[in-house]
Amino acid sequence: MIVNRLLTLGSSRLRYALLPPTPPSPDPLPLPSSVTLLMDQSLEPGMGGREALLRLKQIPGKAFKLQKGDAVSQGQILQLLEEGQAVIAPISGVVTDMAPYVGDYGRVYMTLTIEAGETDMPSGTRPFAGSDMFRAAPALPGKPALPETPPARVIINGLGSDVLATNNQYVLKTRKNDLEAGLDWIRNTWPFASVHLMVAEGQQKEWDTTKDCRVYGIAPIYPAASPRLLHRTVTGEEAPAEEPLIKAGTLVLQAEALASMGTLYATGVPPMQKLLQVMGKDGVGHLVSVCIGTPVSNVLEHLGLKAEYGDNVILGGPMTGYAVYAEDFPICPDTDTLLVQAPERGVPCQTPACLNCGACVRICPARVPVNLLLRVLEAGHYEEAAEAFDLMSCIDCGLCSFVCPGRIPIFQYIQLAKYEHRRHPAESGTQSQEVGE
Repeated sequence: MIVNRLLTLGSSRLRYALLPPTPPSPDPLPLPSSVTLLMDQSLEPGMGGREALLRLKQIPGKAFKLQKGDAVSQGQILQLLEEGQAVIAPISGVVTDMAPYVGDYGRVYMTLTIEAGETDMPSGTRPFAGSDMFRAAPALPGKPALPETPPARVIINGLGSDVLATNNQYVLKTRKNDLEAGLDWIRNTWPFASVHLMVAEGQQKEWDTTKDCRVYGIAPIYPAASPRLLHRTVTGEEAPAEEPLIKAGTLVLQAEALASMGTLYATGVPPMQKLLQVMGKDGVGHLVSVCIGTPVSNVLEHLGLKAEYGDNVILGGPMTGYAVYAEDFPICPDTDTLLVQAPERGVPCQTPACLNCGACVRICPARVPVNLLLRVLEAGHYEEAAEAFDLMSCIDCGLCSFVCPGRIPIFQYIQLAKYEHRRHPAESGTQSQEVGE
């Protein structure tokens, strides 16, 4: 629900990076000597990072289905607990470490490290079936999140998840067979869902012959490929701000995710190579193909890039990415971009006061009164932010932070507030104080 209906007085001039008609092949990285996988763990609804971390540490080792020293084979589905997210082993080897890890906004992960080695697929392991797609999908490149109930429509994002991400465009240009196989899985699994392919404006003709798929050309102006804006483009309606997009009947898949599903569906072999756009401090871009779980340091070393003291290593793109403090952080299934940023181009450590210039309000495609929202977010009043200032209407594009002359990290304020509001919507104000203790 949009509470404050303000006119949008300006529009973004940021353009998505576009690949040439015949793009160069991605640079393949050799398989690493070890990989680390992050598994989302939902122990109980509403459980915060600190509580979940303690709970994970208290689980006795015998409760885990997987143990240190277990041999695993490339492509094998791994599951830590009886119920919960599964991951796929990107390489063959031995499990050498399992430990809890708390990430951004208190999200808790279990990390699983595999040292490379020659092992065979364990006896009794059955080949992949079509029904395994729901369990295996979150571990595939592009991290498709498949709903339990059939969607009314499936939208394929062929542009980018962030302004510099080109992996979806490369997949569209080079992996049509995999995309068709992915579409076959969708048609067989959800026969009543309509399918919509979103490509850069002017490229519709290349896809007009795709069976049972409506093709849209969208101007490559950021954030036109944001999931909620794609939903609006297809349906002509706003999705409810308080609900996940699937509640409105819409599933948005990245093109790379659809191609990964297609490969698994057609061959029974899960692809574990992730397309990654890398940019160093010199501004030169590199498209690489990297095994999921590879440490960031391996990617930088392969490309001859260095992250020196004071530099920021950012995963996820310049608009919505996040900095990581260790170069052994792994490339994840949804990591589309890796940036090395010099300190003089980063955000100051001390947050300045809002100038109330209105630049964030004018640029916001969701018409959120960002300057007013920021006031209550700084005070930690997340419930008030949701009820009176359209917190949940934000589409997470990051344009407000980009245009802010004070370099206020507005996007990060909003992400924290959404996380707290969803966790305890009626008590978000008090919960924020507890987490911050």
